[in-house]
Amino acid sequence: MTESYKPCPFCGSNYVKIKPDDDYNHVWTIHCPRCHMVYIPYGKTREEIILKWNQRV
Repeated sequence: MTESYKPCPFCGSNYVKIKPDDDYNHVWTIHCPRCHMVYIPYGKTREEIILKWNQRV
């Protein structure tokens, strides 16, 4: 699967970083280094997290 996800909803940056949280199972962090937005969704896989990110309102 190609990783394709929407830009940050606050600043429009395409440099959003998605990574697992090392301290908790099934917790991921999505961070925008430009505006410092942090989103912490729950999911088992990176693909699931990207899907949630792209389906946000």
